Formats: sequence, structure tokens, C-alpha cells
Amino acid sequence: MRFILLFILSLSTLLFAQTTVKMNKGWQLTGLPTQIDTMELFNNKKVKSIFSFNAKTQVWLGYSPQSDIQSKMEKAGYQKLSSLKPWQAFWIQSTETWSIELTSKEPSSDPNNSYLELYTGWNLVSLPSKTVISPTFFDDMTVWKYSDKWRVHSNSSLPFPTIETLSTSEGFWVKSEKDQTIDLSEKSSKLHTFDSEKEMLDYIRSMVKSHRYPYYGYLDFARVDSEFSGVEGEVSGGVPPAVPTASDDGSNSKATDTTSTNLQEEGVDESDILKHDGEYIFFVDQENEQINVTSFTNISAGEYKPLHQIMLEKGQSVSAMYLQNDRLSVISHKSRYYILEETVEQKSMIYPSPSIQEFHIDFYDVSDIDSIKLLSSTAIEGDYRESRMIDGKLILISHFYPHIEYEYPIIYPDVPECIALKKKLNELELGYAVSESVVCAPDTQCLPDKPSVIPSEYQAFSDAGCYQYSYDTSGRAWQYDYKNPIIVSEHLTPSMTVGDQDIALLKPHTFYAPYKMDQSADITTITAIESADGSYQASISFLGSTHTYYASSTSLYLVSSQYPLYYNFERFSEQQAIYQFNISSKLSYVGRGFVDGRMLNQYSMSEHNSFLRIATSSGNNWSSIKTDNSLFVLQSNADEELEIIGSLNGLGKKGETIHAVRFSGDRGYVVTFERTDPFYTLDLKDPTAPVVAGALEIPGFSEYIHPVDENRILSIGRDTDSEGRTKGLQIQLFDISDFSAPKLASKIVIGDSRTYSEAEYNPRVFAYRDSDKLFGLPYRKEYREFYFGLYQINDLKIDSVANLYEKSESKWGYSSPRGVIFDRNGATYGALFQGDHIICENISSPKAVQ
Repeated sequence: MRFILLFILSLSTLLFAQTTVKMNKGWQLTGLPTQIDTMELFNNKKVKSIFSFNAKTQVWLGYSPQSDIQSKMEKAGYQKLSSLKPWQAFWIQSTETWSIELTSKEPSSDPNNSYLELYTGWNLVSLPSKTVISPTFFDDMTVWKYSDKWRVHSNSSLPFPTIETLSTSEGFWVKSEKDQTIDLSEKSSKLHTFDSEKEMLDYIRSMVKSHRYPYYGYLDFARVDSEFSGVEGEVSGGVPPAVPTASDDGSNSKATDTTSTNLQEEGVDESDILKHDGEYIFFVDQENEQINVTSFTNISAGEYKPLHQIMLEKGQSVSAMYLQNDRLSVISHKSRYYILEETVEQKSMIYPSPSIQEFHIDFYDVSDIDSIKLLSSTAIEGDYRESRMIDGKLILISHFYPHIEYEYPIIYPDVPECIALKKKLNELELGYAVSESVVCAPDTQCLPDKPSVIPSEYQAFSDAGCYQYSYDTSGRAWQYDYKNPIIVSEHLTPSMTVGDQDIALLKPHTFYAPYKMDQSADITTITAIESADGSYQASISFLGSTHTYYASSTSLYLVSSQYPLYYNFERFSEQQAIYQFNISSKLSYVGRGFVDGRMLNQYSMSEHNSFLRIATSSGNNWSSIKTDNSLFVLQSNADEELEIIGSLNGLGKKGETIHAVRFSGDRGYVVTFERTDPFYTLDLKDPTAPVVAGALEIPGFSEYIHPVDENRILSIGRDTDSEGRTKGLQIQLFDISDFSAPKLASKIVIGDSRTYSEAEYNPRVFAYRDSDKLFGLPYRKEYREFYFGLYQINDLKIDSVANLYEKSESKWGYSSPRGVIFDRNGATYGALFQGDHIICENISSPKAVQ
């Protein structure tokens, strides 16, 4: 039997309150991840004796439900075992296999069960929480574990197999050099590197094998591969040079005061599907699988036909672009799939097949617009997640999912009782079958009536655990040996291909992994590439899934929701882990920290004077569970930790969650919402004591907040009625000249509930220029009406300037719209791009700007 294990974000951290621990016949070294105050749990005929070891006093303790055995233990000098702590392991002797069902209002993975007590010398322990860890968790301590055979973790070369993992309910010996208490949840999340490639691969392989919720699919996949055909040299497929350009009237071909991709941090460029250099504009046409090139000169003259086109391959989709220093960087992927080689035997277990993990980065020289050249093409294994560009250095974030192809051997257990019961059941079932010799009259019932009471043999078959086995035609019981899988093939680490050169992205000294192993084994990699020539600079990786990304000019922060190690549905407690990496010079790991709650998006984070500010929400507004909105201030320390040095709790009213966040210097702005919109101004001058400066409660809510200056704040969101039902798209201007008493100065509502803008969830599309406070946002009405609304802030009022509009039955489908504001030859223009369609209008206005 074969499977492919593919690692996806699972529910391995959502642990329930019920735990089942199997007790095998004979001796077993085990533990229970909960406090046992009395030994009544073991008072049954299947238990003969239990022994544990008190490391503090270095004495053995014993217990037996049978009074004669208990008496013998005490006479032999064993103290009576009357209770067990969550970290206390024990030897148990059972006369037959049975199970313990542990149920509690609190999960076995409750944080109160996180501590592991070790004393000087040998300790007989188990994990106090429901988890799986690497034996390297115990550093240089010697660890022994018994499971069919003795295994060891030690710095010494001992002639025993090595321990791969340590799991809940497994007992093991640990030799400690001192008395110590270890916080399992805190230490298991710490990241460490490896001394060798073998050690690194063994770790990934062990994590793959120990993953609690693998995704099973077909084994026999054939890869349908199609390479990108781009080669160095002039770009193929471009429009011939005969394409006319706007006549040269002696005016400047460059536009001035142009809006570009809206950025969170100055100097940290973010990707988009439209980029320009002030003269030429590159924009993605996904529907026609091409990148169109035009100029500000042409579109201001009404010439919309592209000057050039960079042709994409069929199925190729552009995720992101950058344009810096005459270099166009294009990040794309192509949909390619594994094809299943089906067999009759496999058709009963059909699962979705995974797509190929790979994306591409192409670097073009666009210094001569009439001769665009492809300089370099790079392929990276994994899924593209996010990127930034700082001073020409492209920082890429990708995920890779290791997979192993297993073959499970068949074993034939010695279970004569089950074989005998199965034979008896077969005979009973045969008695209900219709004999071939019986001839039935039409419309008559030939089958004998089955008894209304289930025969005792069925119950005995179930009680003996015989349903876990399969039975062949000869009557033998068999099962797959899942404990000893045979690895047929594996693909554990991602690589990068530049031309014909393959580069390993994972290196032992720059691959960071937690000791905690019961989580998805996906790998996050940060790769630095020089955009000038596409050359590889460096990479750093860690084992863990991430979903939110924020970058300052010096640091990259990645957020993972795979933690908490603990999750409680009753209290709805949540945590997220934040990993900080230095990107200013050499890529390096700085540290990690934890905050309660969940973040909204990248704007929930901001670095200022080496302090990281984070806004989170806990709970939800669709049940009786309490919500809590908080602000945390973190700072890295020498122990590779992002330590919380300040916090602010209780933002918003009951049931409200955060809908918008923005930080600006030592100020912060937070909007919470359920039925009304409390707009909070936050004073962050003292990072150890952030405070609410002021609040304003109004209908509706903001989804993006844009600082205008120290006295004004602009926001984009939704208008709502008194019950919180959403209405039209809403633009608001706030007067914060009195920071302790913010006021709504001006408001514009666009359309109704069917009107929406990508700017609500993707601030990069928001077009804003500071010189005259002119701004614009693409939005959509109904299904085929597209607009680029242009507005201007005058003192404390928002004025509508223009509205570019197009309704088309065919052209406005695939690509997201983008808008640009620019000046040329003394006039101001607004332009809307979507796919292969452009609208550009002169929107000049004599309004005086304040």
C-alpha cells in the first residue's frame, strides 16, 4: 500500500479535551498528559502493576489494584504510588490490551500542563502536553526511550538506534545535570539550526513522519512539465516598431508628480501589476497573457495602443512586478499539475492532486524601450507568498511543502482470538446467504429472517479490537505496519535554478527549526536576489507556515498562526508567532515572539525606533464569546526573543473587532466595528505605556487609513445603517488637530452595497499624491461598471474632482484595475488601466489647495 504525504496547514494545534491512551498487553513505558490525583483509573482486572520513579528522592514507587501484589511491593521497599503528575512517566504491566479515555473541560494541551520538572540525575518523564518534539529539545542531556527496543539520544556514540521523536504518552529517561523546570511550550517553539546536512534532512524527515494530520493522495503521479521559453536576448512577440507614438511637439516626454504603488513604509517598495518610471508604464494584461508597455506621452494624447508587449506563455500568470533602475522584475507562476496514472485498485481512493510547486522571476533590461532584453530567468521551488524591493535588492518569501512517498509493509499479527471470532462470524453470515440450489417463486422472499438481536459474537469481535485488522481468504489477520514505513522516494528541500545552475536554498547553518514537531512541515524561505542582473545573493529558511508579512527598511517580520501550541474553544484563546529577520545587510535571524489574538493584515504591524507595534483581535462577534482588541509593543533581546514591553487592552466595545490599523511615527490609529465605528487615536510616545488619546464613535467603519499630515487622517471603508448592515463605499476625512478629540470633518459615500473597491483590502491600488492632496481609487458598480474616482482634500473638506468611467461587455473581466495621477506640460491627468484597456482624461482644476 502506498501513499504520498503532502503537508498542508492542518488543525494540529486545535486540540480537544478528549485523549485516548492505549495500554498494550505486557510491559509498557508510558505517561498521561494530565494530572492523576488518585489511582482509581487503573482499578481494573487488566492492570497487574505500575511503577514510577521519584527523581527528587531517587526512589521507586509502585501500585497494583490487586491487594496481594500491592502488599508484596510495600514489603519489597517500594513506596505506594498514589498520584501522577502530567510529566511523570510510569511502567505498566497489563494482562491484555485496553485503553484509557481521559476527558476534561480543559484540553490535555492546557498551558497549565506545560511545565516539565527535572532533577539532578535520572528522571522518568513524559511530555505534559499533547505534542511531538525533537529529542534535541533536551540539548546535551542523554535520553533513553523504549518502544519495542531501546533507543537513545546522546552525544556519545552508543550502539543503539537513535530517537527520532518524543510524543505524548511516551515515557522516557532523561539524565539532567541540575534541578530545572522547563516550559515545554516556550522552549519547543524556539528555533535552532543544524550542524550538518544529514542532521537537517533527518529532522525534516522525522517531522514529516510525525505529522499528526497528513493528507493522503495518489502515489503514481507523472509530472507534466513545460518550461518557460524565455531566453537571453531581445524579447520575442513584441509589437513591431511601426506602432505610432504621439507626435513630438517638443514637450517633455516625462510625466511629473506621478502617483506610484501606495507603500506602507518609505523606501520599501511593494509589488504590483502596474509600474512606471515616470516615462514608460508597464501593466499586466492577465486575460491576454501579456505585459503591455505604453508611455505617459501617448496616453495623455489619447493613444492607447501599446508601444510594446512582453508576451507570456499560455497559462502563465503574473503575481507581481517591480521597476527600479531600468530593471523590470516579473514574478509569475504557471498552472501545471500532476497527472494521475489510475488503476482499478486506486479508484476507490480519489483525492485532489497537488499542483507543481514552482514560480519564476524574470529580469528585463528596459533601458532601451525599443529593445527590451531578458537578462536572467530564475525558477524557485515552492509557492510565492510575498516580496519587497529595497535599493534594487529583491526580497522573496516562498513556501515549500516537503513530501515523502511511502510504502507500508504488511504484517500478520498473532491474534488467534480474532481469527477464531472472524471464522465464527463468517459462518453466521453464510447462514443468511441464499443457496444457489434454492429456486424461489416469483414475488416471494427467499432469505430467512435475521434475528432482531445482534449475536454475541459480533460484540465479542468488537470488544477484542478485531475490527482493526483485515482478513485474507485463508482467514489470516493482517494490517499495514504504519510504524515502519518504507521510504520509496522523497523531496524534502527546495532548490533554485538560475540558467543551468541549481542552488540549494536550505543550508544547515541558515535553516531554523523549532523543537516542536507536530505541525505542518512546510518550509518558509527568504531569498535575496540582485535585480540588476538577477544574481542570487543569499537565502535563509525556517520550518513553519506564515501568512502575514511586514517589512521595514531593515527588518522583515513573518507571522504564523500555527501557534498557539494551546487553543481553547471555551475561552477562544489565540496566539500568533512573529519571526524577525534582518534584511539590511546579511540575511540573519533576529528572534521570535508571541502575541494574543490575530492580526488583520500587514498594517497591523509597524516598526519605529527598533520597537515593533502590533494590533490584534481575539474572539469573534458572531457568538457569545468575548472579543478583545489589543496593542502590543515588542523589542528584541539577546535571547533571540521579541519581548512584550508594553501593551494596551480593551479597545472597542463588546463584540467589536479591528477593521483598520495605521501607525505613523509615535501615533497610532485603530478602528473597531460591530454596529458603529469607534475611531481611536493612540499615543505611543512611551513604548512601555501606550495609551488611548481620543475616540470618536460614528456609523460605518474604515478598512484603510491614510495619514495626510499631523492634523488630518483619510480613510476608506463602508457606510452602514444603525444595525451595522453595509451600504455604500465610504471616504472619510478626520480632523485630529486636537489628538484627544478627533472629529469627522468630511465624508463621501459612493454607490450602494454593491459598490466596492480593491482598495478596501489592497491599499496598493490607492493613488495619492502629497503635493496637492489629490487622490483616487478604482471601484466597481454592479458587475461591469468600472470607475476611477478622483478627489481632493481642501482644508477639512473632500471635493470630488472627476470620475473616469467605462462600461464594457467583454474587455473588463480578468485583470484588476489600477489608477495613476500625473502632470504633463502643465496639465493634470487621471488614467485608469485594466487589462488591455486604458482611459485617460485631463482633470486639471484651478482649485487652491490648503
